[in-house]
Amino acid sequence: MCLHGIGERGSDNGMQVNDEYMSHQWMLDSVKNKYQAFVLYPQCPSNDEWTNWSATTNQGYSAPAGVGAVKVIDSLIKVYPIDTTRLYVGGLSWGGMGTEGIMVTYPNKFAAAFPCAGENHIMTPSIFVKTPFWIWHGAKDPTVDPLPDSTLVNNLIAEDTPVVRIFYTYKTVASTTTTTYQIDTRSISADSVAKRVASGSMYLFTDITNGNHNSAWNLAFFDPSLVPWLMSKSKVNGTGKFTWPAPGPADATTSTAPQPAAAASVNAGGLKIAGETIRWNGVACLPAGISVFSAKGNLVKRVAVRSAAGEMTCAGLPSGVYFVSLGKARDFQKSTVRLTVLPGR
Repeated sequence: MCLHGIGERGSDNGMQVNDEYMSHQWMLDSVKNKYQAFVLYPQCPSNDEWTNWSATTNQGYSAPAGVGAVKVIDSLIKVYPIDTTRLYVGGLSWGGMGTEGIMVTYPNKFAAAFPCAGENHIMTPSIFVKTPFWIWHGAKDPTVDPLPDSTLVNNLIAEDTPVVRIFYTYKTVASTTTTTYQIDTRSISADSVAKRVASGSMYLFTDITNGNHNSAWNLAFFDPSLVPWLMSKSKVNGTGKFTWPAPGPADATTSTAPQPAAAASVNAGGLKIAGETIRWNGVACLPAGISVFSAKGNLVKRVAVRSAAGEMTCAGLPSGVYFVSLGKARDFQKSTVRLTVLPGR
């Protein structure tokens, strides 16, 4: 469920879908072909709101429109084959506030949440950690104060909750409307973010260091890791679970044995993955060895490279995601290739 901002309130049942790239991720063929999802875009009436937080009462929970949106989900569950263990909620600006309000009001219902440029003043980590989240906020947001989100994340980190903090910067090209985002030098790399997602990170915070209000969802709705992160989360009787690869029809294979990802060339100077074999003939700079790590960073296989042409078999590896590293160092963080071993059926 995606919650719109204040500008999309009304009754036309169109603006909340068409404005602000709300439907971008779910309309991509790469997403539709890999995952199956029902996507709900409720529209808040002009005289209502998603949350009713006020500075006077210092409470942040769902207003009638937010409660109504959740009831819509419950009604759809009775009609469509919706997986009730994998419900997700997110939104932008006013909808980001609504998302955080729903996280407080329904802590056991949603498997994951992605509030963008939201705000909530219920600084109770024990409530927020019940729902895995990926928060997005521009540090220079003049419309919705980024301090509550930042404070919440800092409180969680202070209590030893592992939050992956991602710093981004962005710039607008002169004389155009093009916005270019780049990883801040203080942050982990984009590849490392993908690895954290694949290894089951529960909590992420994208802090756009010079970002304005719109930057939060402009970045979130185009991030290729967002949908896989969501789809990997499920919740059964209030207990969260992680599945990787994230379930989807493209993750099935007709093979009767575990298989790696389809044959592909990768950017490691000639390293190739084909069938159950990794071949390194043609690698520009011959590495001393090749290491395969589990998604959690554990070394599961290593082969010393003794000639310019050779191969490593992956037969027998359990299904899951693995990362391949080249060189002497057995360094998971320097892995250059992602290898997916798919379950047979």
